[in-house]
Amino acid sequence: MPGCGRRASLRSRAAEKTFCAGLSAMETSMNHQTMFSAYTRQHFGFLEKEFGFSLVEDQYHGKIFSCVVAFQNQWRYVKLVWGLEDGQFNFGVYRVLSNGQPAPQGDYSSDHFYIASLAFHFEPGLDIKNIVDMNYYQPQPQILEEKIKINAELLRRYGKDILQGKSWFDWKRREIFSETPNA
Repeated sequence: MPGCGRRASLRSRAAEKTFCAGLSAMETSMNHQTMFSAYTRQHFGFLEKEFGFSLVEDQYHGKIFSCVVAFQNQWRYVKLVWGLEDGQFNFGVYRVLSNGQPAPQGDYSSDHFYIASLAFHFEPGLDIKNIVDMNYYQPQPQILEEKIKINAELLRRYGKDILQGKSWFDWKRREIFSETPNA
């Protein structure tokens, strides 16, 4: 098959158009991952510097059409997902279980919450949509960076003890309670 932009026979033009459209979508998604990765690593870098986290994932997931960056320390796992299909940031904080693995995502009330819900707990007037919605089709880099920066600042401001394993936020009960970190 000829490469994108080269002359093709009439029969193979349709196949080439489909192939090139798929390639273009993949390239676009990879560009999104590159931007998302750079901004999340920059603005959530405090996790590594201040709280002993390590970068454990930084990749595009084609099956779920999402950009993912994740950090983990001995108590918490922070998974930052930009769902390109729905144009939403799903920035979650998970407990790390005794086996060193993040808690499963299904048990939201006891082992997982979103940064936006923690922020809303402290700032009930917060416009959640403003910090979780992100246009996938024509993302403006400065808006993408600003929304990531705001989420990082909110986690840093309200999640210090949570990130250190000293407390936990139960979003269903809307309360923060003390925990004893595992050494």
